[in-house]
Amino acid sequence: MTRKITRAKNRKIMTFSPVEQRLLAAIPPRGGYITSTSLIKKVYADEMPFHARNSLNTAIRSVALKLMINGDPRRIERTRQAGPHPISIRFVRRRRRATAAAMAAE
Repeated sequence: MTRKITRAKNRKIMTFSPVEQRLLAAIPPRGGYITSTSLIKKVYADEMPFHARNSLNTAIRSVALKLMINGDPRRIERTRQAGPHPISIRFVRRRRRATAAAMAAE
């Protein structure tokens, strides 16, 4: 099932929910990995939901999609899930596509 995320009225960028804002603040900005268990402790410091890992994975997917729609140069990279082992998440700079003018200059 795909869910279409629409932009807020009269805004050029998509807004982030409070959980997504805490998630963005908790991910290291310089490309270092952070595990999902550490993120759960940082994002849900006050009230941890019963299915915190599932909620966090949903928030990560939503943030990644919103970053792409907003045209942010960052993207979220995550490791594969391997059973009971936590996944790791980090920010990566999105590479710009080579333009014909840039290729001709080389």
